[in-house]
Amino acid sequence: MSGGGGSKQKVSQAERDQANLAEEQWNDYQARFIPLENHYIGKLNRIRDDRNLATGRANADVSQAYDASQNGIQAHQLASSEGINPNSGRYTG
Repeated sequence: MSGGGGSKQKVSQAERDQANLAEEQWNDYQARFIPLENHYIGKLNRIRDDRNLATGRANADVSQAYDASQNGIQAHQLASSEGINPNSGRYTG
């Protein structure tokens, strides 16, 4: 049975060079691409916010138009139920 404790393996020069290269590449990635990613994400967030604002406005416009049409229908139904001719001056629909 081997416990493997106590003996340390030596790191070769090639392994150190590889680790240094990986660190350089990671630092380069963070310096070059993270700012670009953040900029892109910011643009996407602004597009999403603009779309949500436009959607909200459109929903409000549709709701307002629907309510107005319902009020007109109700006024017409009320006038008709009271026997008011839509062609008369008493009709306000």
